Amino acid sequence: MLDALPSDFPLSFEAPTGKITSPRGGDKISVDLVYEDEPSARAGWLALQEQATARGFTMEEAGTADRREHAVLSGPGGRLKLSCCPQRVDRSRLILVSWWPPDAPGE
Repeated sequence: MLDALPSDFPLSFEAPTGKITSPRGGDKISVDLVYEDEPSARAGWLALQEQATARGFTMEEAGTADRREHAVLSGPGGRLKLSCCPQRVDRSRLILVSWWPPDAPGE
């Protein structure tokens, strides 16, 4: 678990962050964003896609897997996967953000 996001993380967040993790080997950084309800989470998810596009990322894939909507984007800052909006036990909603830096092997 990490205490903070790396300085070169390609997105900025307005929602509170939950866990920030990086597996052994450090080729991916994952962060959970916490929202009170699904409409807020969905709006945040769409805003993150717009932010990524504005920063030079392009959509590679969009769809649904494991009952979660996801968007995969790639660009000069690496590769992003944004997943929306699983529910936590406390009924809040999450956006799951994964980032592979440009030199990482990817999923």
